Amino acid sequence: MEEQSMQVKTESELQSAIESISDAEILAIDTEFMREKTYYPLLCLVQIATESTSFIIDPLAVKDLTPLASVLTSPKTVKVLHASRQDREMLFNACGVVPSPIFDTQLAAPLLGLQQQIGLKALVEEILGVRLSKRDSLSDWSKRPLSKSQIEYSLDDVRYLVPLYREMCKRLDDLGRRHWLDSEFEALGEDSEFGTPESELWSKVKKTNSLSRAQLACAQGIAVWRENCAKRSNIPRRWILQDELIVELSRRQPKSVDEVYEIRGAKEKLNTGRAREIVKVIETALASDPDTWPKHATRRPTAANADAMVDLLTAFLRTRAKENMLTHQVLATHDDLIAFVSGQRAGLDILKGWRYEIAGRDMLEILEGRISLRIEDGNISISRADG
Repeated sequence: MEEQSMQVKTESELQSAIESISDAEILAIDTEFMREKTYYPLLCLVQIATESTSFIIDPLAVKDLTPLASVLTSPKTVKVLHASRQDREMLFNACGVVPSPIFDTQLAAPLLGLQQQIGLKALVEEILGVRLSKRDSLSDWSKRPLSKSQIEYSLDDVRYLVPLYREMCKRLDDLGRRHWLDSEFEALGEDSEFGTPESELWSKVKKTNSLSRAQLACAQGIAVWRENCAKRSNIPRRWILQDELIVELSRRQPKSVDEVYEIRGAKEKLNTGRAREIVKVIETALASDPDTWPKHATRRPTAANADAMVDLLTAFLRTRAKENMLTHQVLATHDDLIAFVSGQRAGLDILKGWRYEIAGRDMLEILEGRISLRIEDGNISISRADG
């Protein structure tokens, strides 16, 4: 069947599109947006495709996209996205809901032995044998009218997702891995990851590790102040104040505008009014109850010989991943292994679900000395102490 594509520029066209896809078994979804010069990302396109029809919805013309919420959350329709994090954020901002249920093709790719964070172009070529053009990936999507190449590019981002989904599911079924990611896909349908509470904004500021609790209180106050300024002006927060300046202001705790301007780069970023506001923010933070001041998360002490233990476990993971046609990073990252050998158990994916079955259980036994590794004929051999 020849594919049909439609551009949606009015509320009535949106309603017609929604009616035509409301019973679809599978929907492919993608977005195009711009956020380089604004605090709030500008959603420029929403592309939705079924097996036979594609829609390019123009949010610059159709201001209210909330009617899409019904199809985005329909339990009978699988929503297929690639590297979905930012697309889910855009749709949450525009429609008030996160798509669910979701199948993220990038998240599923490593279970087929493909690299983590593989791009859509490479995945489509690997699975479907189709070569896509990415010529318009850095387009100004806010310009109208859209060029023919922009339209084709945006359609390519969804028109292959349905066949990609079907083929990937077939291969996952053949390997018995179709449901390995059920819990992770379910988590993608939650909106809790979008937006940081004001009380945690300081944790997003880089290089605060060396700050005391009193200095962290100042960093928290300045981070909240910066966030509100950026929202009001709708510009990126770094245009208000860079992280490096927040850290230095928190460390020095200036008591006057002149002292603020003694910090290199502050005068170029802050006019007198804003400098005065920061002095007040610091004063308020230091006068607050010390019991409410932020503090760094308590870290477990690094285990003795941690590097050697991580190297040993990495060798084990490589072997176990090879046996299962996986990349070892999909089982556990280097940071995961550091936490694991230091005694952390809660929250580690390697100790959950299919990762635990493949490698996590045995990793625990390796640390307990019940499993040993040795080299045989150039390969790592795994044996049990009681075997």
